[in-house]
Amino acid sequence: MIEPERWKVSRLDVAFDFPTPYEDCFLLPPPTNLKINRHETTIYYGAAKSACSVCQYDKQKQLKEVKGIDSVPMTRIEFRLKPKQKPLTRYDKEDFIKMKGFRFVSNTNEFTGLRCLLKSVTNGKRDWKSLKRRDKQAITAAVKERTVDMLDLFLEYIEGDIDGFMHLSDVP
Repeated sequence: MIEPERWKVSRLDVAFDFPTPYEDCFLLPPPTNLKINRHETTIYYGAAKSACSVCQYDKQKQLKEVKGIDSVPMTRIEFRLKPKQKPLTRYDKEDFIKMKGFRFVSNTNEFTGLRCLLKSVTNGKRDWKSLKRRDKQAITAAVKERTVDMLDLFLEYIEGDIDGFMHLSDVP
């Protein structure tokens, strides 16, 4: 077996499953010039070949269509990280920094006055880039006030232990 110091990662997916119907949630991207594409009930943030792309989709629908499994309503946020290849033992917080700035709203019903706008972006009736500046500012302020940054959520979940997350503690 190849020793762990020589293992390399070409792509690392970090997925969050939220028990929320797809149409009732919203993902706020960081204030960058991200390419945003939509395909039915899937939204892609960032180019496929970039260092980080994010996929938001209806996991309940995917489980039913692909595996024939009935599940509770579920939305998946999937970060597809393509770090610079280096030994697995040398990963740290900086390798996940591209997750910073994304914020997930699990229930748009809690956003009085913005609910319709948030749902229209998620459901494809409106495009984030075409929203008026004041609408983007109102959404951003409300979302930041009530949600946690996805990188912080990830680090909290793994208790800041990148080595443990990369399963290095399981390696002899």
